[in-house]
Amino acid sequence: MPSNVIAITVNPLPTAPTANTTPNTVCVGAPNGTITINTLAGITGFSLDGTTFQSSPTFSGLPGGTHTIFVQNASGCISNGATVTIANQHENPELGTMVVTPSETICNPHTGGNIVIAPTFTSAGASPTFVWSVGETNIATTQNLTLTTPPTTTTTYRVAVTNAQSNCVTYFEQTISVTTQPVITTQPVGGAICVGQPVIVLSAAATSDLPNTYQWQSSTDNVTFTDILAARATSLTVPNSTEYKF
Repeated sequence: MPSNVIAITVNPLPTAPTANTTPNTVCVGAPNGTITINTLAGITGFSLDGTTFQSSPTFSGLPGGTHTIFVQNASGCISNGATVTIANQHENPELGTMVVTPSETICNPHTGGNIVIAPTFTSAGASPTFVWSVGETNIATTQNLTLTTPPTTTTTYRVAVTNAQSNCVTYFEQTISVTTQPVITTQPVGGAICVGQPVIVLSAAATSDLPNTYQWQSSTDNVTFTDILAARATSLTVPNSTEYKF
């Protein structure tokens, strides 16, 4: 006796999907692209790059590049993949050099005039814009930052550089380190000796918030002082009849 007759229903695959991208190009390193898959009747799930199917056709926070999209119908059938491309906009500003005049490290108080932070950039396009800030406060909109009032504590300055053509922005930072002036805690003390007597040993000491270096100088008139070769310790053994300072 023959078995019962059964029917097997073969459901067709959904049509390969299409999608829209927003924006069509994104800045390199800025995952702000969005892909929205166009919906069709009977479609219940959407997947991007093989991820779990979701009910929303929108995927956001995407980097530039090629992505593969899939749709699934109520029967569980999955479409062939379709590729969607979000182009990278290769116009992110990049730092060339960051030159600080007179130095990245200054003393407090600073007596060397204005401090200038002068960066150069590549891939910034024509007429880029600049915004300098400290913390949340904007302080300048020029390429070079001139500090007419030097910082009294170590401070980090940040510049936002925007390519006017692509609207891509990159941030760069420069720190100005501030140290206190060294304070001499032990002053050298001179003396008088007779010809033929032993030499004098001078000593001195200083403190600061960074390691100190020392340089002894000499003068015969107490007006013009010159460095003594290799005299870079806290003590100095000297002959008489000369003025010395630390």
